[in-house]
Amino acid sequence: MEYQPKVHHTIKDPKKIDRIMQSALENFAEFGYQTAKMENIATDAGVSKGTVFYYFGSKAELLIQVLTKAIEVLNDAADVSVWSEAQSLTEMVTRATRYKFQLELEYQMEFKVLLKIYIGIGHLPNELQATITHLIGGYTEVKIENLVGPILERENFRPEVDKTIVVEMMLGIVKQIELDSQQLFEENADATMADFEPIIDKVMQYMDVLEHGYLAK
Repeated sequence: MEYQPKVHHTIKDPKKIDRIMQSALENFAEFGYQTAKMENIATDAGVSKGTVFYYFGSKAELLIQVLTKAIEVLNDAADVSVWSEAQSLTEMVTRATRYKFQLELEYQMEFKVLLKIYIGIGHLPNELQATITHLIGGYTEVKIENLVGPILERENFRPEVDKTIVVEMMLGIVKQIELDSQQLFEENADATMADFEPIIDKVMQYMDVLEHGYLAK
């Protein structure tokens, strides 16, 4: 059953909300849902633990709001022309990957919390799993499918190729890129764009195999 957040009709201090949300973002991104502690979130926000529960009701509701806010921030920051102006699928994926890494450097916590929670989704309480899958998984897949669609229409596919299979393969590549970038950040918190170049090179190899296959002609 999908988790349903509770509605609280209370007067709340916007500054406290911002501090709690920022603290929760950092704690969930660093420790994940299970390990992050509400008392630490409260301490880092400069409020009492009771205030956190008064404002958000539960740890689960706080997580939902943090993830929702992270997605809003990334949606507002994204420049879709990076995708839409590409002339081929390979160019689009390569440009989008490079651009995504630039966004990751600017919005490290937002990306980190989405990936951290999604990877550990199997360890979340059952009532939260459906909500998180819909929230994060839906955001990633729908966005990619919408952006890839116009590019696919311009590509010269073999008649027997199912374009949905190509989209699914691309989603697999995207998820692998996310894992590689997360590992890079874990190993080097001060990573720059230059550090991402090997991953971008690998993306080009992925796309070459996807486009041309792996058997010699």
